[in-house]
Amino acid sequence: MELELNKKYELVAKVVYFNTGDSFKNCTVETEDGTQLNIKLNAINEKIVIGNVYLFKTTAIQKKENELALFCNLVLPLENNVSVDEYIRYLNVFFNSAPMKITAIKEEIEKYLNKITNPVLKKICRSIYKTEIANFYLFPAGKTFHHAYIGGLSYHTLSMLKASDAYIKIYPILNKDLVYAGIILHDICKTKEYSRPGGDFSVVGHLIGHLTMGTNLIHLTAFRLGLLEKEEVLLLEHIVVSHHGITSFGSLKKPQIPEALLIWYLDTIDTKFSELNIEIAKTNEGEFTDSIPAIDKTRFYKSKITKEEK
Repeated sequence: MELELNKKYELVAKVVYFNTGDSFKNCTVETEDGTQLNIKLNAINEKIVIGNVYLFKTTAIQKKENELALFCNLVLPLENNVSVDEYIRYLNVFFNSAPMKITAIKEEIEKYLNKITNPVLKKICRSIYKTEIANFYLFPAGKTFHHAYIGGLSYHTLSMLKASDAYIKIYPILNKDLVYAGIILHDICKTKEYSRPGGDFSVVGHLIGHLTMGTNLIHLTAFRLGLLEKEEVLLLEHIVVSHHGITSFGSLKKPQIPEALLIWYLDTIDTKFSELNIEIAKTNEGEFTDSIPAIDKTRFYKSKITKEEK
């Protein structure tokens, strides 16, 4: 990057490294074309976090006799300073993203949302979906595994919805509307559990967590809509508090209705198979995967059996 003395430069970049000393603090950033640059920082830039993407406002200053450097005048959160479309584009540049386009995921999930006919579940689910839609299609489902990529939360939700259809057909005890609404809302507050897409846990994420926040959100929404005394609200809240299955996995209650039991199992299956799918794809036939933390650190064998041609 050719610099011109005293010229101002704006750039969107991801922080990858800090270099500090007694009298200086610099950071190395990566731009969207993969170029790494060094930016000099001052006291007002101390809250910059490695791994996050920011809008940097800089000025080219004299570093040495024949060398210029970028000095950071201001660093701004990206999400508050670019359009939504640009924000999504940058997130897809700097972070891994879902294997489907966000627009396609959104279209499929809204088909399931439209299949909910129970008026109570429909009103609550639509109301919450509307308030969380912007972040729902950007945030990951997990921090280090379990769809830990941009759009992972919505892709995980869609995978569970698709899988649920077979069980709904097989087992008549399952209420379709309750299953669909429970799946759509079970992880909805992961939009609050992380500080930003690709970021660390938020304070409320650390202290409260998405199960409690999700239950509270359903309760408050039902209160606002005048539906608090309806049994559907209680059942929906139970699905959210119990969808981790057992207390050692962070669940607040064990599933005690059929729909909650199904959603726990579907959540577990999708979490494990999404990681297994990634590891198997990286493994040669006739060899074992590395140990997979999400599946009790088990190593899986990739067989040599070829898929039958259609």
